[in-house]
Amino acid sequence: VLFRSINGFAAKLDDKAAFLQMARNVMSCRSDWPKLRAAARSTALTISWDAIVAQFEAMLVDKAKAR
Repeated sequence: VLFRSINGFAAKLDDKAAFLQMARNVMSCRSDWPKLRAAARSTALTISWDAIVAQFEAMLVDKAKAR
């Protein structure tokens, strides 16, 4: 789970302006990077490959059903 400015950053897909603004935000908070990095690692360690594969499989099933 991504918590903005706590363990990562995200911008809206296909929105160049949003991406650039988020990049500016990331660069403006360099002093927070060590804390952000530790939180991102902690979050990543809680996610198993089984969970990732199951989530991906569910996304594929949903897309197939939508066809």
